Parts: sequence; C-alpha cells; structure tokens
Amino acid sequence: MDAMLLIGPLGAIGCDATLLRSLAVLTGKGRHPVPSLLAVGRWKDEAALQAAVGAFRPRMAATGLRICRRKAGWRLTRQAIW
Repeated sequence: MDAMLLIGPLGAIGCDATLLRSLAVLTGKGRHPVPSLLAVGRWKDEAALQAAVGAFRPRMAATGLRICRRKAGWRLTRQAIW
C-alpha cells in the first residue's frame, strides 16, 4: 500500500497508479517533457494528463506539493510554507 501514497512535507495522500507513475517521473531533478509523462502514465493526450493533475491539485497542495508547468517541461516542487 505504501507505493500508492504520495508523500509531501505536510503529509501523505492516496493516489491512483496511473497518476502515481507520472508523478514518479517528476521526482527526478530538473524539468521533464510532457511526452515522457504521457508514455509512463499511458495518458490519451496532454489534455487528459492536465485534467487529472488539475483535479488532484488541491489534494497535492494539502501535502505541500505542486506541479510547476512551463514550456521547458514539468517538475514537482514543494510549496513555500509560511
């Protein structure tokens, strides 16, 4: 069951396997191109990936994590905790 948890600085949340595979890629250093995330998570297209991440964003924020999306690629970052 541990493999299905996304652990951030403020806690952990459950995550489905498809999204978790894509997020696992984002734990590496630097930015990651969208095609690499699509292949790993078996997403239909970038819109499907963005919709899944968008729906999951509030839960990720509760754990202190966010996805930073830029033209150069995506990365997983910790939110500033004030």
